[in-house]
Amino acid sequence: MKKILLVSGCSYTTANYNSHYHTDMKCDWPKWPEILANKLGMDCINVGFSGAGQEYIYTSLVNNIHRENIGLVIAGWSRACRRDYYYYGKNHWQNDHWDEKGDNHYFIDRTLMFQYSFQQLCKSLGLKYKQVQIINTYESAKWVDSDDVWPVARGKVLTREQHYFQMQKNPLFNLIDDNFIGFPGKELGGFCMQDFMKHPEDYISDKDKHPNAKGHQVIAENIYERLG
Repeated sequence: MKKILLVSGCSYTTANYNSHYHTDMKCDWPKWPEILANKLGMDCINVGFSGAGQEYIYTSLVNNIHRENIGLVIAGWSRACRRDYYYYGKNHWQNDHWDEKGDNHYFIDRTLMFQYSFQQLCKSLGLKYKQVQIINTYESAKWVDSDDVWPVARGKVLTREQHYFQMQKNPLFNLIDDNFIGFPGKELGGFCMQDFMKHPEDYISDKDKHPNAKGHQVIAENIYERLG
C-alpha cells in the first residue's frame, strides 16, 4: 500500500481550481500536490480550497491527519490577512480575502501561531511534515479595483518590509524549524513558491496569475528538490 501525501493550501494548491477570469476554461491539469505525490511514489489527498487562509489550511490538515499510512504532510500557506469561517449546518467553509476584524499585527501573529502549532502537532504524532509559503503572506491588494493597500479597518498600513519586521518580533518566529521550506520570505533571505514562477508561460494569463500546467510543475519541482 502506498503512503499518503496529505496537502492543503489555497487556489494555488486546490485540485478543483476554476478561473474567475476565464470561466469556460478547463483547469483540469495536474496540480502540484498530485505531481509531487507521483514523484514520491505516494497517493495524494489534496484538501486545498480556493481563497483559503491559514485557519482553513490548518484545520483541514488537522481533520485529516488521523488517516492511516500518511507518509508526508505539507501545509501550503496563504495570505496572512484572509479570514476563514465554517457553517456547520451546511458543512461548508467560506473565506474572505480581507478579514474585517483585527489589524495587521494580529494577522501576522495569527499566521505564526498556526504555523508553529502545525509543526508541533506533526512532531507530537511522529509524522513527517513540511511547510511552504506558496504565495507571499503579505497582501498588496493591488489586484482588486481599490486604491487601498490594506483596508482601513486593519489599522496602520504596513509596507512589505514592515510586515516581515513585525514577524521577527513574534517569539514564535525563532521556534519555526528547518522543515519550513523558504522561511521566512524573500525580504529576510527566504522565498515563497511564487518567486520561482518567473515567466509569463508559468501563469494562466496576464489577468489570471494562477499557475497553469507548467506553473504547477515549477512548484512541484522546487518543493521536491528541497524535501531533504
